[in-house]
Amino acid sequence: MIGRRRDRDHGARARELEARERHALEIHDNLVQGLTAIHWALEAGAYDQAREATRTTLAQAQAIIGDLLGDDPAANAFAPGSLRRDAPAAHKP
Repeated sequence: MIGRRRDRDHGARARELEARERHALEIHDNLVQGLTAIHWALEAGAYDQAREATRTTLAQAQAIIGDLLGDDPAANAFAPGSLRRDAPAAHKP
């Protein structure tokens, strides 16, 4: 019985790690690369391209957050203002 519980716990942990890796890859592929595209477009003076990359990257960020929060009715609804912090986010230069 203890062996089954240990196997179940190990399986749950492995699934959690796989999900975290998928999320990290999705954030990198969409957000980090989008921010990099925005940076280089601004550096090149391609402001229209930077604006479009900003719109796309913001939409991708919203989709990722929505996916992470899910559609669980017991969870707080994901709506404007629903993800407010108690303190401002720390931004490092």
